[in-house]
Amino acid sequence: MDFGRLIKIFTAPKDYWNEVIAEPGDIKTLLVPQMLILAAIPALAGFFGVFLSTMGVASRFGFFGRMMTGAIIMLVLRYAIYIVVWILMGIIINALAESFGAQKDPAQANKLAAGAIIPMWVGSALFIIPVVGSILGPLGALAGLGYGAYFLYLGLPVLNGTPQEKSVGYTAVAIGITFVILIVLMVISSCPYGCMVATSMMR
Repeated sequence: MDFGRLIKIFTAPKDYWNEVIAEPGDIKTLLVPQMLILAAIPALAGFFGVFLSTMGVASRFGFFGRMMTGAIIMLVLRYAIYIVVWILMGIIINALAESFGAQKDPAQANKLAAGAIIPMWVGSALFIIPVVGSILGPLGALAGLGYGAYFLYLGLPVLNGTPQEKSVGYTAVAIGITFVILIVLMVISSCPYGCMVATSMMR
């Protein structure tokens, strides 16, 4: 994985899109190792944030084991969800292409989705901070999502020929649909942890 290239997402976004335009964009090529590694950032940050914030209370009241089990299940589910949402976002971007005067190209759509979602994953690293991570994490994720939307806006005309005047609407629809899907899946992934902790406290 080229970390120098990834840094350009934040420091030289236009150069990044121009460099990746001719590169492979199939899911397998992007997934290993780039997306597999980067998706671990928000998943592990969320896990350690929960662990560090609640281990004291869990140990005191005797449900540390159940808390850890729930947190690990949530970690695995969320890691899978981040990968799935990236793939779904690529499908969404490609499906919307012709509606916004762009060219359908699954490979380019996958690259656009990757570029749009990576900033959100990086911003989600703030979840790792004990106690205040529950506040800073969502703020970091939203800030990353906002930058990801801007980054997608810059990449659409370059990678799939979206007319400049339609890039804003295209970006808004793609990001909006992806965000709704992500929220629903994240809530579902929290259920095992929440249920285990709640039942343990009731006992």
